[in-house]
Amino acid sequence: MNERFIKGYETIKQYVTKEEAARMIEADALADVAPDLRKMIIEFAYGDVYSRPGLDAKSRALVVITDFPNRKAQSFRCGMRVRSDTECY
Repeated sequence: MNERFIKGYETIKQYVTKEEAARMIEADALADVAPDLRKMIIEFAYGDVYSRPGLDAKSRALVVITDFPNRKAQSFRCGMRVRSDTECY
């Protein structure tokens, strides 16, 4: 394990219990298809992105939860505009 992975694991534990975090680290449902995906998610998403300073864990989770539906709606509207030959921005 490298420094980014350890930092990611510590960050995961802010969002879930120690048992759930350990299960996330050990379980690898995609090992056959993408063996490094679990490691990349932990290192990048949690080790680099979620561990950034500026927001506490609760505020960061709230931003992610509220932003996701907006992005999906934007994607849907964009797809509709593209199909009707208008600009999407």
